[in-house]
Amino acid sequence: MTRPESTREPGPASRRPEEAVRWLEAVTDTALGRLSLEELLSELLVRVRSILGVDTAAILLREGEELVARVAKGLEEEVEAGVRIPIGRGFAGLVASEKRPIFIEDVDHSQVLNPILREKGVRSLLGVPLLFEGGVIGVLHVGTRRRRQFDRQDAQLLQVVADRIALGIEYERLYREAEETSRLKDEFLATISHELRTPLTPILVWVSQLRQRTFDPAHAARALDAIERSARMQARLVDDLLDVSRIIGGKLRLDLRPTELAWVIEAAIEAVRPAAAARDIRIETKLEPRVDVIRGDPERLQQVVWNLLSNAIKFTPEGGRVDVTLQRVDAHLELTVSDTGRGVAPGFLPHLFERFRQADASTTRAHGGLGLGLAIVRHITELHGGTVQAESEGEGKGTTFRVRFPRGVAIRGASEQERAPRGETFARAAPAPLGGLRLLVVDDEPDTCDVLEAVLRGAGAEVRACRSAAEAFAQLEIWWPDVLLCDIAMPGEDGYSLMRRIRAAQGRYGRALGAVALTARTRAEDREKALSAGFQLHVPKPIDGDDLLAVLARVARVAAS
Repeated sequence: MTRPESTREPGPASRRPEEAVRWLEAVTDTALGRLSLEELLSELLVRVRSILGVDTAAILLREGEELVARVAKGLEEEVEAGVRIPIGRGFAGLVASEKRPIFIEDVDHSQVLNPILREKGVRSLLGVPLLFEGGVIGVLHVGTRRRRQFDRQDAQLLQVVADRIALGIEYERLYREAEETSRLKDEFLATISHELRTPLTPILVWVSQLRQRTFDPAHAARALDAIERSARMQARLVDDLLDVSRIIGGKLRLDLRPTELAWVIEAAIEAVRPAAAARDIRIETKLEPRVDVIRGDPERLQQVVWNLLSNAIKFTPEGGRVDVTLQRVDAHLELTVSDTGRGVAPGFLPHLFERFRQADASTTRAHGGLGLGLAIVRHITELHGGTVQAESEGEGKGTTFRVRFPRGVAIRGASEQERAPRGETFARAAPAPLGGLRLLVVDDEPDTCDVLEAVLRGAGAEVRACRSAAEAFAQLEIWWPDVLLCDIAMPGEDGYSLMRRIRAAQGRYGRALGAVALTARTRAEDREKALSAGFQLHVPKPIDGDDLLAVLARVARVAAS
């Protein structure tokens, strides 16, 4: 029911300019909280036509170097036709490039690119830029069919609307980004929960079965293989998470030294060959001989190759092929890993190297993983001054990764003494006998102490274990070992403090002591702190038993020499 005319609130056209501005600000602030962007823009155009008494109103939003018609009143054909105006050309393009209001009193005597304006009989125009933080995100313009000379007051009112529109657009963008971030976070947390829990299932089930039943040697070996495989899978997931944490914090560091890329590639191929053989996937290599030695981190470079190969094997069907090449290309050394696998959809290709992004994150996906491997590949490659790119003609057509390192960082003619120590860097350690060695193990975790004692005694060493730094220091007073194997994070006194106390008191014992920090603290600064405290080596947990024996044997030899 319409109220009597005498009690109606005055319409916007009857308000003074200052009142109209305040009224419009109040209306738009309220609308921002309750309308979608499309509804907000449409509502504002209705109101601005009423305030300014104009026949047409339109909003064009920026896409690259063009303005695209998004919403219009009286010019709906602009939106339907998808009108595009280059920035810097025509009426709207000039408003955008000059970032200021522009008036046109007579369209017939001006450069107006949009033919629809003339078709609709628009005679006069006023346009203002949509600005956010100094950048142009679009243009708002109004028009009349009768000739009209717009003034500064009209421009002021229209700019108020433009500012609110820009705010609404940015509000929606931030809202959508927040929604997408929240969705990706939820997907990632669900994925990480799944991926970390999955390896635990065979470990727990097989351990339970081994306790309850006696298996024949073949079944027992199968159980142990499954337990080892699952444990290594979980360790790899944790390593990837830690690497990404270092990348985000800018703390991933390289240990640069002369490195043969061909050897790095061969070592990575040997590491993945069993997985490829299990699925009848051939790995073909073509490594150009005498490729330059470069200055790089061999372990991180091997991680790059391993991740690319593992990715290729994962997405290649049984009986497929993975090709690996290394060659000189212009001023670069180029590593190429190609597969005959499922390929990548064009829409996902730009996101391939983003953290936590997966082409299929659904519960029905065929392949596991956290979506971190390729992000790590890109970061390590870029730290070496290189680039990585992916190519795929589409799903079902395979994928090719190209990693390029500038030859400017290559070291030509490096002597054999300068080259990366192959055996120590990459080769899987052979079991080392520790007969006759005295080893002191210090770790506050009982299970860790027990398993270390068992492994070391099995290798022939004389072992004593302590659960705290204080107990270890007291043990040293009556029993001096050849090597100390010590945890870092322990209650009361940590491994750093214990090591400093031991080094300070070592002189009175008259015997050398080798020391290895075996710790879950794996950052570069943790390694530096361990070495500064007096440890000869910093070894991250977890470590393979055979590798540990090799490390201890080497440290014992160095300490005795």
